[in-house]
Amino acid sequence: MKLFQAKTLQEIYDYAEANTSEFYNCFQQFQFGRLAATFQKFAYENPKNKEATKAKWEELFFDLGILYDDFFSMDTVPAHLKIKAPQQAFLKERIQQAQHPFFISRYAHILHLCINTKEEKEKYGKIAIDAYLDFYDIFASYYQQNPIKKEEKPFLIELFDHLTINTFLLAVKLNYKIEKAKNNLLFTLRQERCLEWEILLRFALKHKKYFDQLDFIGFQKQCFKIGYRIMEPRDFQYSGVALDYFEKGKELAAFTGRNIYDWDKIIEEAKLYLANIIAHYDRIYEHIRKDEEKK
Repeated sequence: MKLFQAKTLQEIYDYAEANTSEFYNCFQQFQFGRLAATFQKFAYENPKNKEATKAKWEELFFDLGILYDDFFSMDTVPAHLKIKAPQQAFLKERIQQAQHPFFISRYAHILHLCINTKEEKEKYGKIAIDAYLDFYDIFASYYQQNPIKKEEKPFLIELFDHLTINTFLLAVKLNYKIEKAKNNLLFTLRQERCLEWEILLRFALKHKKYFDQLDFIGFQKQCFKIGYRIMEPRDFQYSGVALDYFEKGKELAAFTGRNIYDWDKIIEEAKLYLANIIAHYDRIYEHIRKDEEKK
């Protein structure tokens, strides 16, 4: 799909507001690369345009990773040092202009993470929560009602996961609309489409004072099912991840007071299985090393 061609920033805004689903594809660190690239293209093709600078700012805003209610970047310059007073003023302006919660949530969350004054930090954090909750409902409806291309599915699932995580962590931090954010988290956990299931469950258990034992019905079985499914390919990396699911199953059992599996035995067997895989790879590497020495 070609990037949208625009003569003004407003044309990009109007198009993106009307066709937001084109920009839903989300990368692992909650980045929106297609929209960032659209702004980048405009700035590159219109270097003398007075809006080119703002287009570069927009590129930064949507290319930023916002993971677990914090900036995520491999850049040597921290994100908050790039977003100074002029960019912050522009973000506030865009919150007033934007209509779709896709935009509002992004602008407000960036401000929440950058601003140091307590009142403004809380103000924009709450704006971000409201927008995230609205965006979640819109996106859930879109996902259920539209055919999803196979190649797009992983990116859209990432969006579900990170919308859920950022909303819940912000809600808990600010003690604002926790119940709605919690319900979204539980809804996401109950869907097969959740890629980061163990991570979402980890956050839920970390903040279990907001949950009831009945909220976690069926999740022990899910831990068991996903854990064993991961271990089946005899892959060293993913077999290790399976242990995380079994540990979460044990923690769920302790929280709910209902142990439907012998988690200690399962974890012990999984560790032995993993140890055997490691030994298997060690033997392979040793054979390779010896063959190399003979050459």
